[in-house]
Amino acid sequence: MSVAAIAAMTALVACGITVGLIAILHVLEPEYDPSWRMISEYSLGRHGWVMRLAFVTMAIGSRRRMSPCGRSVARGPSPWPPSHWARSVPRSSTPIRS
Repeated sequence: MSVAAIAAMTALVACGITVGLIAILHVLEPEYDPSWRMISEYSLGRHGWVMRLAFVTMAIGSRRRMSPCGRSVARGPSPWPPSHWARSVPRSSTPIRS
């Protein structure tokens, strides 16, 4: 299995755990209404450690998702934007005067 595939699988698992932990918090602390309150307020309650764990898994998932991108940047300049874009921009035949 390639490094990118392992990173992608780790990101999926970490994001799934994050969603699961937040769903558990909805059951453990029903007094919080996430429709108008920030979910980070779960970290202030009795089960705050669960939300802090969700933050950690969210960070792991985000980091693993971006790890293949970092390796592609290290390879050198990318062909973005494509060089044909510069040729497709129309140019005015009259100079701009101030």
